Amino acid sequence: MVEARRYLLDFEEEISIYESLVTLAKVHFNYLQLLQKEELQIISMWWKDLELQVKLPYVRDRVPKIYVWILVLFLEPCYSQAIIIATKNILFVLVLDDTYDAYATIEEIRLITHAINRYFFAMSQVPNYFKPFYALMPNEYAEFNQQLPPQGTTKAIIEALKKALKGLTIAPTIKRLNGDIVEKCLHMKNFFVSPH
Repeated sequence: MVEARRYLLDFEEEISIYESLVTLAKVHFNYLQLLQKEELQIISMWWKDLELQVKLPYVRDRVPKIYVWILVLFLEPCYSQAIIIATKNILFVLVLDDTYDAYATIEEIRLITHAINRYFFAMSQVPNYFKPFYALMPNEYAEFNQQLPPQGTTKAIIEALKKALKGLTIAPTIKRLNGDIVEKCLHMKNFFVSPH
């Protein structure tokens, strides 16, 4: 946006003949800026209403960063709904990522992975701190599906993001937890806990 604004200012100074074209470019720029502000506001309010920062204090707030990242994928204003839904989905994936990377134990990671792979029917298996987020997931995905048209690229994108969410839980880093690494981690934990 900053680069576009700079270009508009330069273009305006160079070519005064095409005043109507410059005016149209400014109107379009202002429209896009307003649309992006509204999209970010919708996403920010949704994120705030989820209260994940209260329920899961280890989760980082990356709404603007992810929103800008998604804007790179969907440049046209007609994809506004896709931008909002894709940003929300990526934020959900990042909650899982933060949980796996910064908070959960190896056993908790296994439980969460198993619960998500069972398609949200294993509430009793997930750790207590993760239950509020786990309970949100089916409702949020149902809401995403209601917001989508019955067919089209947006629906395909959301399905791909859902698969990515599920795929994240069985990512190579998680697969490595099986076998030797788990045994070594448990052995090290026992070593540090037991008196010498």
